[in-house]
Amino acid sequence: MASLVTPQDGTSQAPVAAPVGTKSGLEWHHAGTKSAPSRHQVEILRKCMEESPISELMGIAGRTDRTKFRNQVLQPLLDAGLVEMTVPDKPTSRLQKYRLTSKGQQLINDPGSA
Repeated sequence: MASLVTPQDGTSQAPVAAPVGTKSGLEWHHAGTKSAPSRHQVEILRKCMEESPISELMGIAGRTDRTKFRNQVLQPLLDAGLVEMTVPDKPTSRLQKYRLTSKGQQLINDPGSA
C-alpha cells in the first residue's frame, strides 16, 4: 500500500507514492488508522486452503505482473506466516504452489483473532 506525499518545500511537483508501514503483514495502516484485510487478501487465503499456483492467485487479485504480485501481495502473507510455499527452497519454481498455514486457517475461521 502507498500513500501520497507532497514535497516539504511547497513546490508544485506531482505527489509521489511513499510506503506506509504494515502491522503483521496483513493489517495495513492508512494515515494512522488500520483497516481489515482487503477482499483480495481474504480471497487469496481462502484459495490457499488447497495448494494453488501463483497464476490462480494472481487471477483473484486481477494482477498480471508476477514479480510485483509476489513482492506486494504474497510476500506480506508469507512474512505473516499465513501462507507457505510448497517448495520453499525454490520460490520461483514453475512447480511452486502456496497453501494456508494453521495461522492462516485460524484467521479464516475466526477473523477477529488476528
